[in-house]
Amino acid sequence: MREKSRVVLFFLMMLACVWTGAAQQPQSNTVQLVIEGKVINVHDGDTVTVLDRDNKKFHIRLQGIDAPELKQAYGSASQKNLERMVMGRQVSIVWTKVDKYRRTVGTIMLDGRDINIEQVKAGLAWHFKKYSDEQEPKDRVTYAKAEEEARASKLGLWQDPNPTPPGDYRVDVKLARWGPAPPEGTIIGNKQSKKYHRPDCPGYRDMAEKNRVFFKSVNEAEAAGYKRAGNCQPEVSSPTARATTVASGPQEKPQTEKTEKTTEKSSTAKTTATPATSSTETVEIVGNKNSKVYHAPGCPGYTKVSEKNRVIFKSAAEAEAAGYKRAGNCKSEGKSEEAAASTASTSSANSSSSSAAKEKTTPTEATPGTPATGTTPAAAEGEIIGNKNSKIYHRPDCPGYKSVSEKNQVKFKTVAEAEAAGFRAAKNCP
Repeated sequence: MREKSRVVLFFLMMLACVWTGAAQQPQSNTVQLVIEGKVINVHDGDTVTVLDRDNKKFHIRLQGIDAPELKQAYGSASQKNLERMVMGRQVSIVWTKVDKYRRTVGTIMLDGRDINIEQVKAGLAWHFKKYSDEQEPKDRVTYAKAEEEARASKLGLWQDPNPTPPGDYRVDVKLARWGPAPPEGTIIGNKQSKKYHRPDCPGYRDMAEKNRVFFKSVNEAEAAGYKRAGNCQPEVSSPTARATTVASGPQEKPQTEKTEKTTEKSSTAKTTATPATSSTETVEIVGNKNSKVYHAPGCPGYTKVSEKNRVIFKSAAEAEAAGYKRAGNCKSEGKSEEAAASTASTSSANSSSSSAAKEKTTPTEATPGTPATGTTPAAAEGEIIGNKNSKIYHRPDCPGYKSVSEKNQVKFKTVAEAEAAGFRAAKNCP
């Protein structure tokens, strides 16, 4: 019997130990984050600096309250009230987090008293309801009640029936500093970071005035070497807009070819000259003052030259006469269409004058650059022959017209068609 009693007693003792440990477990996991130190500075009504025993400084943001800014009504009074209570005193900071400004957010405890709520009771701070979910449930209730009582007693800032909360005050100050809003769509760049913000970006109005630079478009900002800010989402409409802009140049070419075919039955000299005049009147060449290069409508950089560096020419010939060179990433369609058309018209004029007398009796002769209307041999003579390797073309009156090997030959009906395909006139071609 004694043996059995001892076994039962042993098991009972073991069970008691387990129950005791389970009961004590939650208490051992309840850890309070505390900073002990001396208040060495009171910045305003809700921010202080504490120096601990190891001479380490902590910037403390008082949890659960929002005091007026120093330049705001009752801002100075709020600072002085907090300074009177804690300046030079040894305090304990019971904290919960570190905010985005690297301040420790917590409650100042002095001799067992909550200093944060004292600011609210004096009517020198709001209960910060925006962050009330970070408070203990009981604190949310007591802080809200303290504000109601201060408001009812018209203490401190509550002497004004509708005092301006600090957050609204900061927005008003920012708007006043900025002045009138910039025109709609204005892009704002930061001179220091070389980042730009669109109006829909978070940091659009946060930039210091000394660092601001304005652009009319994203393209202009990027052409000036600025990049989109990291917190600024990519522009949805931008790729479509750019694609439309870049495509605007080459769209003229089908119209030119159509014009040539429509006027094919009329004088060959007039057929060649008409497209040249049309394209010269409509094409604008954009030059860059800094780099001394020019871009035609079909070139990638046509829309990317910043306004301050932009100079407009009526033709590529005018740009080249002013000392500008074609941009390296600009294919042959970016060259002077006027020059290409004038070359074709000159050739047409020379050959048409020699064939005018024979036109009635020998219909097989064709004007260079114009589709032939005669027999097959004549059509072959009127074709433009390009060289796949060298990417140059020869008109029928050029010395190298018949010297291109058959495997490298590519044939075009007109000079305009050859240049649209990226070919350029041979140097020995007058």
